[in-house]
Amino acid sequence: MKAKDIKEKIDNAKYAKLIRLISILSPEDHQKFLNDIDLILCNFLDLKMDDLPWINPSKNDEKWEQIMDNLRLVIAKLEFESQMEKRTVH
Repeated sequence: MKAKDIKEKIDNAKYAKLIRLISILSPEDHQKFLNDIDLILCNFLDLKMDDLPWINPSKNDEKWEQIMDNLRLVIAKLEFESQMEKRTVH
């Protein structure tokens, strides 16, 4: 298997995890959730929104994109778990 194919499979797996996390949200909540994650990343790392690779893909190198994608997934998981704890079952 080529390195490019392996990278694509890993990237697809990351996005699949993120999609599974937010699949229970409505489209409006989905967008708000992703925006919240982006704001957390920007505040935590002292970045501007334009520095995020999914906002401005031509500005960043591949390593930066990989790091940020992984951080986004981690923060999404933490934020999702936090929101699930706040929900109550009726």
